[in-house]
Amino acid sequence: QVVSYKDEAAVIRGKAILLGSKDKPFMAYYDAGSMNLRYVTDKRIKFHGTPWDGRHGGNSEIDGNIIFTSSPSLAWAYKGNWQDPRENDYAPLAKNYAHFKGSYRFDDKVILSYSVGEQKTLVHEMPEMLNPDTLVRHFTIPANKEEMWLKVIDDKAVKLIKFAKKYKKF
Repeated sequence: QVVSYKDEAAVIRGKAILLGSKDKPFMAYYDAGSMNLRYVTDKRIKFHGTPWDGRHGGNSEIDGNIIFTSSPSLAWAYKGNWQDPRENDYAPLAKNYAHFKGSYRFDDKVILSYSVGEQKTLVHEMPEMLNPDTLVRHFTIPANKEEMWLKVIDDKAVKLIKFAKKYKKF
């Protein structure tokens, strides 16, 4: 689904994800082309286009207040390099860089599955809204031989909190 927000560049390979509870829903918008969580808003996305409202042309749009946003850049560095290897940013990433595998829903939880790097390291990500001010992103990243760098979020208004948790190797 193609989604745009105001004057920002449209997200071509997007995935809308409902977060929160039925009483307090939040909508996350994940760019499957760059493996980047782009937006979290307090309202649902307004879907436009032939399948939703019969219109031809125009993008779906983000409605409501943006709670979190991330720049339209890659979420994973490739071999320690943040340079985008694509000639055009709307093209998919090479499968040896990152490849979106799918999303899985269980009750109010969503798991995003994708591979990263030459070893095709399978990453599972589970975004979760705890309250209107707290977004938690859980990652399951198995140990591997490649150096992996992840941009969690680059919104300057967001305060990152480090959880005191020991991580174990798989």
